[in-house]
Amino acid sequence: MAKTEVKENLGRVVLIRSHLAEKPEEFIQGGDDVFEILPVTDVRQDFIVASDKYVLPTADARILNSSSGLVYAYNVSLPYLQEIAHLAQVEKNIVIGQAYLYQGRNMPNGKPNVFQWALVAFVFLLAAMAILSK
Repeated sequence: MAKTEVKENLGRVVLIRSHLAEKPEEFIQGGDDVFEILPVTDVRQDFIVASDKYVLPTADARILNSSSGLVYAYNVSLPYLQEIAHLAQVEKNIVIGQAYLYQGRNMPNGKPNVFQWALVAFVFLLAAMAILSK
């Protein structure tokens, strides 16, 4: 049997240019005030991710409830869109950077590991033997 994938509905993000809409049904794609409608791909404590394109703070959203789920409405301007697109890129870079931080590759908190201590002790022992053999 084929396994069917159930996609969780986390809501949608509506980027608008005015505050006139009061109900989620008034946000129609292609309307004069609607800039973009995107599905929410991830919800975190203080922000949401919309289609891996924008990282939006929940404090700036007007959260509405509709028959199809939550609607996060944002009144946006061009500088705001540029900043949240930049935040999405930073988020991707952090995730990619953390993928390469595995045990043994980097020193945790700048502390040397056991091998480095053993190497220093061995070099010190060789130096002490060289001094005592003279």
